[in-house]
Amino acid sequence: MEIDYFPSHIMEEIKNTWEIWNSPPRLSTDSLHLDDIE
Repeated sequence: MEIDYFPSHIMEEIKNTWEIWNSPPRLSTDSLHLDDIE
């Protein structure tokens, strides 16, 4: 798959999403708690 044509900001979002998905469970749990507060 060619990804060279994707705008850099989209690649940046994809990278950030992967970092979130691959983060330790503790961080994911903290995010869920923050969502519950809102």
